Amino acid sequence: MELNQLLESSNNFKSLQADAARLADKWSASGLLEGIQDEKAKNNMAMVLENQAKQIVAEANNTGASGPGVGFTAGAGEQWAGVALPLVRKVFAQIVAQDFVSVQPMNLPSGLVFYLDFKYGSNSGRKADGDNMYGNVTEASSKMAVDTDVAGGLYGAGQFGYSINNETATIAATVAAADLADVGYDAELTLADFETVAVTLPADADKEGVRAFSIAGKATFAQYTKVDGDDVVFVTAAGAVADAG
Repeated sequence: MELNQLLESSNNFKSLQADAARLADKWSASGLLEGIQDEKAKNNMAMVLENQAKQIVAEANNTGASGPGVGFTAGAGEQWAGVALPLVRKVFAQIVAQDFVSVQPMNLPSGLVFYLDFKYGSNSGRKADGDNMYGNVTEASSKMAVDTDVAGGLYGAGQFGYSINNETATIAATVAAADLADVGYDAELTLADFETVAVTLPADADKEGVRAFSIAGKATFAQYTKVDGDDVVFVTAAGAVADAG
């Protein structure tokens, strides 16, 4: 007997899929799987229906709904099943997450989720060794506030420069007041809080990657960085760059 055959029963996911296929055959007789063509979606729906049915039975046993008791009548569990199960069929089938990510129903009320937490391995650009590649999306200390923008991750305006060539140069700059065009016509911003810093690009500079450029020691709003002719124009906080040097 091969080793893979010996380990077959230890593959929880494979066992779960086999159970789901068996449940799909069972629940097909109820008509609640009618119209679901995809086999995986049908198996997932069957498992959710099975979980709901188990919950109905458990609640009926705990409350005495299926037998004599104060405030309960015989068959109350069955009556609730006639509402809950079709409701599960309607709601779960319309969850948009199934169109974007892999959805796997749980067979227990609670479970464990495992994921890889990627971090930067060296200091490069604006990234530091050990920083989380997902930025503030995965901060463990607290949840992100409703109005908090995603920041600090690998992707986004000015964030993609981690793996490109890291070069520095001293070039003269021109500081000027910012206008609405410089901040993407965002009327909610106070223009007096911003300034532009224009720098003439070297001949070999990559104009497609200017949003990964930064002014040494100064915070720039990378989403507004743009190319204007032979210049790259940064947007900074007012007074951040004190002179044209």
